[in-house]
Order: sequence, then C-alpha cells, then structure tokens
Amino acid sequence: MPESEVPDPPLGPDPRAAQPKKYYQYEASDGRVHLVDSVDKLPPEARSKAAPVELPAHSPLSAGPGANPVDPSATTATVGDSVAGALKTIDATSFALGFGVAAIVLTLLYKLTEGSRFIPKLVLGLAAVALMTSLYLGYLRRTTGQSDTPLAGPAELVNDARKAVKTMEDRQAEQQRLLDEIVREAH
Repeated sequence: MPESEVPDPPLGPDPRAAQPKKYYQYEASDGRVHLVDSVDKLPPEARSKAAPVELPAHSPLSAGPGANPVDPSATTATVGDSVAGALKTIDATSFALGFGVAAIVLTLLYKLTEGSRFIPKLVLGLAAVALMTSLYLGYLRRTTGQSDTPLAGPAELVNDARKAVKTMEDRQAEQQRLLDEIVREAH
C-alpha cells in the first residue's frame, strides 16, 4: 500500500476485545497468590502447579497495562511517572498568559493605589490574589470535569479529592472481592 493511503478503520467492535483474558494463578513460597498473564512469567518452580484462570474482558482485573490490582508491586506507573507526565502536559502558552495577566493585574493595582496608604494597598492586593486563586481553582475543577462554575475554593478541591479517594477505595474493594472469588473457585 502506498504511504499516502490510510487504511479504513475496521467496522464494528474488535471481536477479540470481548474474549475472556487468560491468566495463570500460582501460590508463592510466602503464601501469596499471584496471577500472571503469560506462562513465561511464571517462576520455574510454580509452572507445574499453576492453574489457568479466565476472566471476562470487562472484569476490573483485566484492566490492562499498568493496572495490576492483584499484585500492586507489579504496576508499571509510579508517582514519579505521574509527576513527570503532569509536567509534560503543562501548556507553556497558557502558563505564560496566566503569569502575564497576574503581573499586569498586580501592577495596575499598585499603580491605582500609588498615593494610598499601606492598608488599602494590602487589602486590594489580597483581594486580587484571592480572586485570581479562586479563578484558577475554578479552572482546575472545570478542566477535570468536576464542575462548570468559574470560581472555586480549596474546600471544593478537598471534597473532589475525597470523592476520588472514595471511588478508588470502592474499586479496590470490588477488585479484592473478585480476586477472593477467583481464589475460592480455584481451591
């Protein structure tokens, strides 16, 4: 096929996507039960005792690369990876624009209150910082899909974080329940 041609995407869902995923379960010498997705990943001493396990494709345990709820030490993503990823996603133009707007607003406030005493300058400066912070927190909530409001305070972000933790805990509990069920069925 010439390089200028792009193949048509397949019609309909990929029939392989709905197939159950096959894992191999074994018990390590420390008593922990492990699931691996390939015979090659089984330790040599466990190969003769490993039991095949099939999970539905939609199972939380079949979440894919980087998401191994069975053995958290086997996850591929780390906190350092997520920080590095976040730094890579900073939009330099938007960052520069925000910094420039903040500098202009603070300069205008300073110039407007040039003849004023210290207290009015301080109050206006703090009000400007509070407004810009609220706008920024509102922007964060909008970009993460938490809210459509233009302003937000730290309490809303804390509540969003609590909801996210609760959702994660619920998912982990469901994954543990499924894992316990698989272990019971295997024995």
